[in-house]
Order: sequence, then C-alpha cells, then structure tokens
Amino acid sequence: MIQRIQTVFLLLSIVAMVVMLFSPIWTKENTQTNEIVYLSPMSLIHKQKDVVVAQHTTIYIAILAFASIGFAFISILTYKNRMRQMIYNMLNILILIGILGCFVYFSVKGEALLKQPAQGNFGLGYFMPAVAVIMNSLANRFIRRDEKLVKSVDRIR
Repeated sequence: MIQRIQTVFLLLSIVAMVVMLFSPIWTKENTQTNEIVYLSPMSLIHKQKDVVVAQHTTIYIAILAFASIGFAFISILTYKNRMRQMIYNMLNILILIGILGCFVYFSVKGEALLKQPAQGNFGLGYFMPAVAVIMNSLANRFIRRDEKLVKSVDRIR
C-alpha cells in the first residue's frame, strides 16, 4: 500500500488540504479607510479600524475540505480495487473544483464588502486545492498505469 507512488500523491493531497484548513485564503486591505476583508475556511470577516463590521460563515469550504480529505483517505485504503480507487479520486477532484468555486464566490462577496478598489492578496490556502487536484490527477495516472500492467500480465497467461 505505502510502497506505491499513488499513495504518496494521495498523502500529499491530504497534507495540502490540511494546510488549507489552517492558513488564510484571501485578504484585501484598504489603507485609506483601514478596512480589511479576510477570507478563511471558516469565515469571511470585514473589519474597519479593528472593529468587526460584518462576518459571514464560510463553513462550506471547511466541509468540502474535510470531504476531500476523507475521499483521499478512503482511496488510499482501497488499494486492492484500482477502479474504485480511480472513482474516489475523480469524485475528490470534483470536490476540489467545488472548493475553488467557493473561493471565487466568497472573494467576490468580499470585494462587494469593500467599497473602494484595493489590491487583494492570495494566501497559501488559496493555492492548496489546485495542488491537491494535481496530486489526485497524478495518482489517477499511476493507478491507470498499474491497471494496464495487470491487464497485460493477465493476457500473457
């Protein structure tokens, strides 16, 4: 199980999603009015002069991240059934695309909270779902390669 390269890729996908859960996703600051909009996996916070003006829940991002972690872990445990493992990885990629969609939705919502145009900064958490998508795709590639190898050996017998 652990000696397969796809298991390493799936573990890296899990690590990327755990890092996303504990790091900032997006911040935007207006220095003229001392306003800050901060997006994390749990909330979208709008502060003005260190006073919270508005706070919206973004628990959907955290729920999808935990679902992604769960699918990757289940995929690691189903190493004997490669086809099911590939299905779990594809579902995981769909969940990760959903997370990226939530990022876009909540960052647009945060843009609306800040009336003045200002530069937004993407945090480390913003890039982690993309890393997880790449890791899942690589894992699927190597699972597919193993499946082809097993089928070619079966044909020889």
